[in-house]
Amino acid sequence: MKIRVVQPQWVSKETYELKYRRLLEAIREEHQQGREVVLVGVSAGAALGLLAFAETGSDVLAFVSVCGFTQLKPTDIANRDLMKFSWFNAANRAELAAQGLSRSERKRILSLIARSDDIIDPRQEYIDGATNVRMYSRGHVASIVMALVWHRRLIARFATSRD
Repeated sequence: MKIRVVQPQWVSKETYELKYRRLLEAIREEHQQGREVVLVGVSAGAALGLLAFAETGSDVLAFVSVCGFTQLKPTDIANRDLMKFSWFNAANRAELAAQGLSRSERKRILSLIARSDDIIDPRQEYIDGATNVRMYSRGHVASIVMALVWHRRLIARFATSRD
């Protein structure tokens, strides 16, 4: 299994559309090399991953969200000041795209959710119909580390299963 990292670079002037385009280009390049693609989105990067998973169909075998920002709260949507941030626009688009996912597509999603998170409300990490795994962790960075280290085998098994 080859790992390729596509960093969203959230602290930049690049729009979410350009960040998303870079991710789609990476998926296309991996397919050209004859590789299957499983997306792993971490934190706000999960919004881009979920969006790509929802919009590319069978080009992506599975999607794994690690402490992922995949839903906006009503107070986020009402806050016009947040609209200028690319992570907000990516999450908004991903949430809308995810609504169109079928039951079988949702079964190809794994979401690792912190018990408590100081950055992202764990309720925003839950993806309806997906395999949602609540970790016994507290804090955003600590939960990401726990997911990628402690749950790496779960992620690998999920990514390679063909149910």
